[in-house]
Amino acid sequence: MMKSTMTLMRMMTVTGQMKKKNKTKYHKKTMAKYHSESCVVCQIRGEGLVTADHVKTIGSGGHPTAEHNLMPLCFNCHELKGKKGINFMAKNFPRYKAWLIFHGWEFRDFDKKWVRYEQ
Repeated sequence: MMKSTMTLMRMMTVTGQMKKKNKTKYHKKTMAKYHSESCVVCQIRGEGLVTADHVKTIGSGGHPTAEHNLMPLCFNCHELKGKKGINFMAKNFPRYKAWLIFHGWEFRDFDKKWVRYEQ
């Protein structure tokens, strides 16, 4: 098991991906910027009340620090989005849907998903 982890780490370095330490440091800096903004859904504002939510999860191929993939949400709205999903949020909260559209996301009817096409 240890050997496969080391192989993966070497592959990441060879392919030019950021080392985990630098990636985490940059990610935290980007996320900190969102703590002073207001929640897209409920508009609550306050230091430490708002976090950045990844519209498309990093595990699903979403970019960890791209502006179009980081939405400021309070912890309650973030938890609701995690439980119910993007489609529920966009259908029930107009500001959520407006933010997605403004940042280049589109709803595909044939598979009922929100996608963003890179330019």
